[in-house]
Amino acid sequence: MFWVIIYSAAPNMISKLLIAIFSFVLLYFSYVAINMTPLQLGEVDSLTYHVPLAESFANGEFNNLLHIPQGLGYYPGVGEVLLSFVIKLGVPLGFFNILSVALLFLVLRKLGRTYKLNRDYSNVFAASVCLLPSILRLVPTQKIDIWLAVSFVYIIVLIKNHQKTLFYYLKLGIAIGVLIGIKYSGILIATGLCIVFAKSIWSKLNIKRFFCLISPVLIIGGYWYLRNYLLFNNPIFPLGFLIFAPHPDFTNIVWTSLTNAILATNGIFVFLQAYVSEFLLWSITPLIIFYSYFYSKKEKISNTTKEMGFLSFFLFLFLLPLPAGPFYQSAVSFMRFVFPLMIVLILQVFLFASKTKNLKTLGFLAFLSSVAVLPQLNYYPKLIMIWLILMCLGLLIPMIRKI
Repeated sequence: MFWVIIYSAAPNMISKLLIAIFSFVLLYFSYVAINMTPLQLGEVDSLTYHVPLAESFANGEFNNLLHIPQGLGYYPGVGEVLLSFVIKLGVPLGFFNILSVALLFLVLRKLGRTYKLNRDYSNVFAASVCLLPSILRLVPTQKIDIWLAVSFVYIIVLIKNHQKTLFYYLKLGIAIGVLIGIKYSGILIATGLCIVFAKSIWSKLNIKRFFCLISPVLIIGGYWYLRNYLLFNNPIFPLGFLIFAPHPDFTNIVWTSLTNAILATNGIFVFLQAYVSEFLLWSITPLIIFYSYFYSKKEKISNTTKEMGFLSFFLFLFLLPLPAGPFYQSAVSFMRFVFPLMIVLILQVFLFASKTKNLKTLGFLAFLSSVAVLPQLNYYPKLIMIWLILMCLGLLIPMIRKI
């Protein structure tokens, strides 16, 4: 009976329920952030180089980073610069990705509105992505993949809401600089964006606009590559590629997602198992997308459909050479590289549902998928009471104002 009521609920009710769930998740991780240090959580990448690198930046050291093992201190460091501000302010480090997932919700909601979803379904879209198990897995850590997703989405929002002002091109340049300055994979993603949206980005450029665009790209993003080239004659240090030598202790990438799928024993099964567990309902988005293209051929394929299709294709290609592994744990870890692709695919599903008048059904399924993540969180009755009180106040205050 409960599920019948939810299914028959108005879109704004589904939207409010998902925002309530998302709010509770933020409350839960805020409690974790206050009560647990990164050392207690024991997330290896955070302890090995994200936090030590941010501490070095907080102390003003950007070049002498060999104390971090395997040359990992020379990865692009925009994410760790942001983390260094958290350290300088004395904020518990667990809030680093609470902020990132909150920003991700806001830019995703804006992305939905940009592609003509109404306010309620933009909220449903944003909450559905932010409540993916793969994203929630990173929230208590100091990994920077959610921040990369924020910059990726914000770039699309800016491109699709084009303006001719110099400030607009400055914002776009900062966003692209952040994208390529967070991770090396940001270069691949930025390349795909520049190809797919080439007309929107390049057609209205003049000298002043180009300068405003390229300056922050080079300063914020290019700095890390120039630093590494000057120090090691290798812009992508500690990685090795062609003529560029890796750090002598760096573990070379043996398994990629492509070789893992082809060569590893049960590689496809291990990948699919991790993929479904990390994306739940949304793991079937590729099937829905294929069907939507078949459906669209009966009509005229829109420019938006082509645009999203090309972007999905490039993002998929860029995943093939990225590091993976033949074991379930490494397959789960690989899913953080899939965030940009999944965001684009999930958006396409919402757009297709809007076109076929099936948004209500999709909203209900999105609600079920999001509810499914809650049992994975530890049980804290006091948090639930605080959340319920806040939700009740949120409902009562507007009613009182009307009296």
